[in-house]
Amino acid sequence: MTRKINNTFTGQMIGIFYMELNYEKTILEVLNKLNADHFVMISDRDRPLFASEKRDDMLSYINGTIDNSKIFVNGEPYYALSENIPFTTWTLHYYVPGSNIRLEAAKMINATAVVVLVCVLILTFILFLFQQTLLKGIYKLNKKMKLVGEGNMNVSIPIESKDEIGQLSLRFDQMLHKINQLIFDVYQAQIRRREAELHALQSQINPHFLYNAFSHINSHALLLDSQYISSIVTQLSNFYRTALNKGQNTISIRDEIVNIKAYIDIQFKMHSGSFDVIYDLSDELFHYDMINLILQPIVENAIEHGIDQKRNGRGNLIVRGKVYEEEIVFTVEDNGPGFNPEKFEESVRGTNKGYGLKNVQERIELFFGPRYGISRERSGNEGTTIRINIPKYRREENIEN
Repeated sequence: MTRKINNTFTGQMIGIFYMELNYEKTILEVLNKLNADHFVMISDRDRPLFASEKRDDMLSYINGTIDNSKIFVNGEPYYALSENIPFTTWTLHYYVPGSNIRLEAAKMINATAVVVLVCVLILTFILFLFQQTLLKGIYKLNKKMKLVGEGNMNVSIPIESKDEIGQLSLRFDQMLHKINQLIFDVYQAQIRRREAELHALQSQINPHFLYNAFSHINSHALLLDSQYISSIVTQLSNFYRTALNKGQNTISIRDEIVNIKAYIDIQFKMHSGSFDVIYDLSDELFHYDMINLILQPIVENAIEHGIDQKRNGRGNLIVRGKVYEEEIVFTVEDNGPGFNPEKFEESVRGTNKGYGLKNVQERIELFFGPRYGISRERSGNEGTTIRINIPKYRREENIEN
């Protein structure tokens, strides 16, 4: 390797740099450090074999040419990797025996197989955990849902986890509990409705006979010119006529007022006129309908537990009825000694021997809903006021709807 040395200022050559490389020291020492089974050669553009650690042996194999891809040594294929060396005309060839490649490939395949096997085992374990945690819960929930779908509502769902499946099972269990509660409530409501209808039917059997009998008595009283008997029998006839109501559960408010006036008139005569009666009824009331026999039990309680229990002075009975924006309100007021609050609650709940107030409350709730019913406005030494609130109801509109 040579290079001229020039003067920096004049450009005149003042010398020559000369360097000689020792082949044994600079190239072979490096090549000899390689694997004994591998061959490394350097070829030049003009000389196919320029340098090799086994130069003489390689000459017999390559026959003056370099195959960039493969040569055979003693029948063994050697595969080459070639790379040009920059700034020179040299090419570096690195030959690897095919057996080494196959061995390395076998090692890679074995290592890959081991990795794949480990991954398969890990994936299998993960799938097992997934099946035990998530899918198992889904299978159990699906089984319970299938039982419910077949009609078995008494299904209990154990909550075994707090994850999404556990939360879903909890919500389904709560929903099933609410459905069972609703079914029970509807069942109880149907039982109460049937009982109320039965009581209403039982109460109509004997009155129907009495209604016809009273009509017969009234005709004979008129023949005997007994106005007192005729008046009582007429009021009894009006009372039972409106009470029977042709077997209908609803009645016009006008007929309900006729019913209650007939009942009060009979009580007035039976009490020898010992109390006064005031009616404060709005004309708008008579445009609506209601359930029959709602006011009579309230008035009966006012007379029996209020006026009859009064020791001094005349009794007062006030029946009011008004129409508001959304509902109709009746009040029955007496000036008796007062209705004990505990007894009132027991009467409404039906825990005492009385049945009238409980029957009224249940019939109103069943027909109009729990928002409506009876309540106590005032009770004490000054008397008792019972309030009945019902919605604005027209029978014809309800039938059309």
